[in-house]
Amino acid sequence: MGVGIALLLFSRPFEGAAVCAPVAVAVLAWLVRLKGRVRRVAVLRAAAPVVCLVVLSVGLLAWYDAKVTGSAFRLPYEVNQQEYGWPLTLAWFPVVPHSHAIRSMQDYFLWEVAEHKKVTDPASSVYANTTDAAMLWTFFAGPALTIYLIFAPLAFRDRRMRLPAAVMLATLAALTIEQSRYPQYFSPATAAYLILLLQGARHMRAIGARGRPTLLALYRFVPVVIVVVVAARAAAPALWHRRNWFDQDTSWCCSRSGNPHREKIVDFLSRMPGEQLVIVRYGARHVFPYEWVLNGPDIDKENIVWAHDMGSAKNEELIRYFSGRRAWLLDVNDDSKLPPLSPYEDSSGSPQAQMPRAWDTLPR
Repeated sequence: MGVGIALLLFSRPFEGAAVCAPVAVAVLAWLVRLKGRVRRVAVLRAAAPVVCLVVLSVGLLAWYDAKVTGSAFRLPYEVNQQEYGWPLTLAWFPVVPHSHAIRSMQDYFLWEVAEHKKVTDPASSVYANTTDAAMLWTFFAGPALTIYLIFAPLAFRDRRMRLPAAVMLATLAALTIEQSRYPQYFSPATAAYLILLLQGARHMRAIGARGRPTLLALYRFVPVVIVVVVAARAAAPALWHRRNWFDQDTSWCCSRSGNPHREKIVDFLSRMPGEQLVIVRYGARHVFPYEWVLNGPDIDKENIVWAHDMGSAKNEELIRYFSGRRAWLLDVNDDSKLPPLSPYEDSSGSPQAQMPRAWDTLPR
């Protein structure tokens, strides 16, 4: 349990707190019911190791914060908010106006502000909030598993099911005050959800076995439907990259593996002699989630360095810094197509590199 709490602390602390709160109450209630020596043994063997691991984890997090931000009590999350204006995840986070020179970052900031209205002005965001609920439903249940969920309330009569139910309800309550409700936000409560789902299936089977053959047949048909759907997805390559009503990263069956056009250009430039510098210029039709400028932690040692177009003067300053690299200009407008790559021309009109013939054979 201590390890699990530590993982939640480092990965999803807010939702993790919602999961841990009912568990902590249940553990305290269990300890209170114990008496004398039995309670002392339980504290020493169960509660104390968990508390020690949590304290150690908090200490490691404080040490990390001190190394990154200069203060053990200041999270990198706060620094990011101050510098860029986001994340605006929770309803009480104020919107502080920011202006970013790089267009994709400004677009993202404006998107965060628009998303923030879902929790600060829910009356005007009914459709957006309904879409978030539908997204979570399609990811975790969908039409097939919803049949089992219908019978899940019957499990609440079992005292053992009250804790999983409290964990799931607490997490759902936490999501209502967050502007983003992606599947990973609910993920800390996945185990509690699966317990209730399986209990719903168990109750459905029990009712069906007591003289309701149609219900029993439906219970047995649900796993068949799930297997058929998974097999169809795996067997039909055309469906692997099919666009989904929701974002690609919120559906287990329609997600795509990164940016395939960027991978083609990386492969092309990797076969070029020497090191490369790619300056990316976004057009009017580009949307910010499809980001091209991605670099490793040690940029100077990267074989290919990606940079945003910042105007001729700033671009040439960057080119002088990376004077040993070939400079390229990538014009990204339509994210669904391979963008044109050309040698970068400085203010005098001279190209910084020659376009190899191999580019003409690159698959579009």
